[in-house]
Amino acid sequence: MLKKTPKKTPAVSVNDWAQVVEVSDAEGAPRHVIAMTLAGARTVPSDM
Repeated sequence: MLKKTPKKTPAVSVNDWAQVVEVSDAEGAPRHVIAMTLAGARTVPSDM
């Protein structure tokens, strides 16, 4: 999962790029995903 920040947001520390997020699936079971933050001034993967 990718999280985008507004265009003018400064780059964050490498330690803040990834977060573990707990979500529920359709049956309500917990799932864990890694959320990566993309600083807004960077090229998004789909534009590469």
